[in-house]
Amino acid sequence: MLRNLSKILVVDNEEREIDTISEALKILDIPAHYTLYSAANPPKIPYTGIRLAFFDINLLNAVQVDTKAIYSFINALKQCIGLDNGPYILIFWSTHINVIEQIKEHINKREKDNVPAPILIDTIDKTIVGNSNQLLDKIRRILSNDILEILFDYESNISHAAGNTLKTIFNVVSSGNDSWGESTNFDNNFDLVFSNIAFETYGYKSAMENPISAVRDGLNPILTNELSSIELTSKWESKLNYLLKTEDKNKFTKIDQEFICKLNSIYHFNFNTERTKKTSRGAVVEFIPKEGQMLSLFGKELKQLRHKFLPFNSKAVGKTEKKEIQDKSQFVLLEISASCDYAQNNHRTHTYILGLLAPLFDEQYLMKQSDSIIKLPLFSHLGNNNILLFNSRYVITTTDESQDFIGDILFSIKAELLNKITTDYTNYISRLGVIQF
Repeated sequence: MLRNLSKILVVDNEEREIDTISEALKILDIPAHYTLYSAANPPKIPYTGIRLAFFDINLLNAVQVDTKAIYSFINALKQCIGLDNGPYILIFWSTHINVIEQIKEHINKREKDNVPAPILIDTIDKTIVGNSNQLLDKIRRILSNDILEILFDYESNISHAAGNTLKTIFNVVSSGNDSWGESTNFDNNFDLVFSNIAFETYGYKSAMENPISAVRDGLNPILTNELSSIELTSKWESKLNYLLKTEDKNKFTKIDQEFICKLNSIYHFNFNTERTKKTSRGAVVEFIPKEGQMLSLFGKELKQLRHKFLPFNSKAVGKTEKKEIQDKSQFVLLEISASCDYAQNNHRTHTYILGLLAPLFDEQYLMKQSDSIIKLPLFSHLGNNNILLFNSRYVITTTDESQDFIGDILFSIKAELLNKITTDYTNYISRLGVIQF
């Protein structure tokens, strides 16, 4: 189904007011979504991906905008724009600009977590805008906002890169000897080329099981190449002051730990596990050993293994803090079998490396850790900041994902970080001993 890919939304309960904005946007050749709002018949599904929203405040046509009218506006905002919408600028398009502070106060007190938050608020007072021409200057001013231009420019470039990806592939899927307006050879070539892309990307077995995913991932190298050549707007320079106005590298302002954890979560971890199996390469699963299993699998008791991961310095941390960290920690397993076998869906054993997921704490609490420890970047998950460690000395292999010690999937680790983990593990187990005097 074709969708309106516009990033602009206009919401009003009067058609003539919508027409006023519509005419101005048409002059500027800008498409938009238009919603003639009715509290009795609100949109069934909220929009997502909106970057600029024009909203009338008085959606009840009340003589005076009171608490009831403010409630109606807030409900309309929730009904029209999804919580997962992403960044957007909200324009109050109204004759009641004076109640904006009341709206903000109400949302902050009662609805903050339920209403999509704009990154910027602006206003257009209907009382001083008589027609579309008078409105044009107001809209041009809003569209010249640096952040809005950056958002529109980036998403436009992404779309352009996707279009170029298709164009590049379709230059290969030629129509052959088809006459103009016929597509017999094209249909056959389309099937042949994309079937081969899927086959070579996932291998026969995996491509048969997941053909659509295989095509998607097969196009990624071309899309990545297109993305690397896009030119972003120069407006970025006005929003990179921490970088461009720092005269000394040593005085550069680094982000705090909270930002670090959130960014690492985006870059390196995947928390959507719907399509991830316990045996998928990169899957992190709960390790739930029964009594005595730690000793039989790894030759160490639970307490001894925990110390291998977290060798606390008793002089640096108190017993209460140490116990709290240990109580909130859990052992996990990471599947690290060969990437080629996983990609080709070959029959294989499943190799898991033992890890420990712990809440973030001061590293000065620890004594020097073993070289066998692989420490991952700090990350956040379920509202908590975490440390995740793996130990190259403790690896188990199984052919059965239903082993009783393998629990639920927690998340998965993305390819770049996973490859680093397997490289570190391989380097550790291949170290050579040298006799020296």
